[in-house]
Amino acid sequence: MNATPLHLACYDHWVNRLPYGYLHDPQDRQNWILDEDAAPIVRRVFNSVIAGKSVTQIANELTAEKILTPTAHWTKIGAGMPNKPNANPTTWAVATVINICKKEEYMGVKILNKTVKETYKSKRRQAAPEDRLVFQNAHPAIVDEETWNLVQRLRKTKRRPERITGEPNPLTGVLFCADCGAKMYHKRA
Repeated sequence: MNATPLHLACYDHWVNRLPYGYLHDPQDRQNWILDEDAAPIVRRVFNSVIAGKSVTQIANELTAEKILTPTAHWTKIGAGMPNKPNANPTTWAVATVINICKKEEYMGVKILNKTVKETYKSKRRQAAPEDRLVFQNAHPAIVDEETWNLVQRLRKTKRRPERITGEPNPLTGVLFCADCGAKMYHKRA
């Protein structure tokens, strides 16, 4: 089958979408390998959430330390998609940190059919949890399953800072009432 350069460019653009922290294996593009520069940043994001930091605090810390954003990192190593460069490649968005926290791929699973189109005419894609294909241990894990599940549970709970200390209580969302099972909150009088 003859493919025009336009089709190859579009296909290559679609294939390059890997989660931050992974790269294509040079011998086999279907395999993912760890990006030794980005994987510690992903681990740091997960550990910071567990430590009680908000996604805004994490994004501000990464920005203050001048760590390249995922797009800037991929552009630097030559694995990125051609797009116009960011004015400040070290400014982390809160949405980027949230997306890193949500990705199941960091546990070493590969997921296919995450979304589907209702019809071929539709431009919108919808989540399809019943049609997903999950392959365990498809590539090296950056975080273990226990850490990923803990981060998901902590992200569901609002962790507001106390007025006195300015820090959220580390037990918020972790302790539950033994009688009714409701979340317990720390409150100072």
